[in-house]
Amino acid sequence: MSVALWSLLVACVPPTPEAHPTVPPTPCTDCLVEGEQWLEVDGIERRVLTFLPEQVEGAPVLVVFHGYTVPPEPYLEVMPVHEATTDGFVVIVPESQGLEFEWDLESPPAQNADIQLVDRLIDIVVDAQGADAERVYATGFSAGGLMTAFVTMHRADRLAGTAPFSGGVFPIGAYTPTNGDVDVLVHWGGLLDRFSGYDFNRATLQLRDGLVADGQQVAMCNHHLGHRLPDDATERVRAWLRTHAQGAPELPAGCVRE
Repeated sequence: MSVALWSLLVACVPPTPEAHPTVPPTPCTDCLVEGEQWLEVDGIERRVLTFLPEQVEGAPVLVVFHGYTVPPEPYLEVMPVHEATTDGFVVIVPESQGLEFEWDLESPPAQNADIQLVDRLIDIVVDAQGADAERVYATGFSAGGLMTAFVTMHRADRLAGTAPFSGGVFPIGAYTPTNGDVDVLVHWGGLLDRFSGYDFNRATLQLRDGLVADGQQVAMCNHHLGHRLPDDATERVRAWLRTHAQGAPELPAGCVRE
């Protein structure tokens, strides 16, 4: 082959494109990760468990408040609501500061470290990870039910719905008018719902009366078992959350809309 013909062939071959190095995606430096992590909120290191669905962006969110002297892990053994990830929920389970009733149920929001924690968790999962700000929920039992009622009153503007179990106002008579629209599914154990000297029945009824006066959507579910969770508590709250997040909430059996 002549030199001229070889030069012509070489000239017709397109140049090999330059290889561009793969740039890894920028890591989220302020995200909730699967499992345990610690976050500094209001100068306090707070422990949080997070359970993520397959798709976080656009997902509904459930914040779970554990009960009295029961940290997150054993609480989830009794009430495994973290399984709501299979329903598409991001499930966040913060640990309390271990106060008298675990959570700060009396300080005003601006000075309340637990409210600041809830705000931070919602901000992270919504702003940094794209979860749905219009479908944020909360639930809890006993002391966790009291905290659920507390955020219902003080953070209704950030919540689509809450499901306290044996919660209510704390202390008795301390209802605070809500600052937004929120649907509330209340489970409690009737007249025998008392624990550690606290009348959860009276506290629950005062919560109901305040919410109804505020014009909120409230459903009451009296299981008449005293201060305990019904055996199907997890299934009941998951079914309500799932249907509520889909826009067509269905009340569990035995619940009555006020």
